[in-house]
Amino acid sequence: MTTYRKYSEDFLITKEWTPGSWVNIETPTPDELTNLKAKFGLPEDFLNDLSDIDERPRVEHNDGWDCIVLRIPVRDNDLPFVTIPLGVMIKDEYIVTACLYRNTLISDFIEHTQKRHTTISSSSDFILRL
Repeated sequence: MTTYRKYSEDFLITKEWTPGSWVNIETPTPDELTNLKAKFGLPEDFLNDLSDIDERPRVEHNDGWDCIVLRIPVRDNDLPFVTIPLGVMIKDEYIVTACLYRNTLISDFIEHTQKRHTTISSSSDFILRL
């Protein structure tokens, strides 16, 4: 789990979860998922859905969180690309992204926003640029 704080046109890694933070979770263990659900009140059903490799894209409201499933491309040894589910959860001023599979989307996203000096002004803007 990595927590980022948006500072000007850059994402800085931080240890604190404060308003305006973005938490990224990649390939969490079952214990990490349990801790995250308890600590942040993340919707358990939604997180469980992300383990289904065939999960369909959708938007829903769950336990006060706006939850979005996106399909993102990843390289595969047998095929040029396959797609996997990425969950985006938003509540108040917090954003959580979760993917139960290895991917480069988040690191590519951060690198691209830094290189292009992209300003992200809202959670909606974040989702559209992701």
